[in-house]
Amino acid sequence: MRLLVLGGTEFVGRAVVEAALGRGWDVTVLNRGRHAPVPGTRTLIGDRTAPEGIDLPSGAEWDAVVDTWSSAPRAVHEAARLLRGRARRYVYVSSCSVYAWAPPAGYTEDAPLVE
Repeated sequence: MRLLVLGGTEFVGRAVVEAALGRGWDVTVLNRGRHAPVPGTRTLIGDRTAPEGIDLPSGAEWDAVVDTWSSAPRAVHEAARLLRGRARRYVYVSSCSVYAWAPPAGYTEDAPLVE
């Protein structure tokens, strides 16, 4: 499995990367280079918040992309647009974009959702 993780050096993204590597997957992370990548990954440097900030290698393709962005939805839209035709699946994971803010301590899947 060839996996691209947008971010991949902290929080949920890092956990996804570590789990994928544990399964023997070929993992690439794309991030701004501010944090050390998980050993065993291929790293692409880019900034999705900058115009033309993501420059993917020519011909690069992945079986899946995991995106854990929790800020402006425009960045997710642009990343998905850029990766169209280069990834079989695009998985977006962000509880910040699902649950109403601020969720109570110990919230579950039954917590109030964003309207």
